[in-house]
Amino acid sequence: GKETDIQDVILNAITTELPFANKKNISLIYEIQNRLPAIADPVVILLLLRTLLNNAIKFSGTGAAVIITAEMHYTDCTVSVIDKGIGIKEEDQPKIFTTEMPSLYTENKEKGFGIGLVLAKQFADRQGIRLGFKSKYGVGSTFYFSVSKNAG
Repeated sequence: GKETDIQDVILNAITTELPFANKKNISLIYEIQNRLPAIADPVVILLLLRTLLNNAIKFSGTGAAVIITAEMHYTDCTVSVIDKGIGIKEEDQPKIFTTEMPSLYTENKEKGFGIGLVLAKQFADRQGIRLGFKSKYGVGSTFYFSVSKNAG
């Protein structure tokens, strides 16, 4: 794989999803850090980020904030998308990356983007990217993925 600056991809994803966020008066908050070099396909990273941002915006109330963080660890870079949306019921959490996930309806009755996560998970697995989440119903969700800093 080739080296990608994850920071560039994050900014690209934010720019792309901004009109959707603006429509709901949602701020996308990203604390700029330095370069985030990692071995990854920028197209796949962009797809993952856009899916996670799109979901976070969709499931957040009007005027909320969605926070994007990126952390460099010893061996990898972890990007998180944090929302204060409706969260995911505990009994639904095991189904989140499967086609069994019920169609979720947000407060504005926007159709859930469920299939997006299924595809995102498949792309991530194929690229050796760890995609996961933690969520508390009524509080919000954090979806994150980790990309290796070094080849192989």
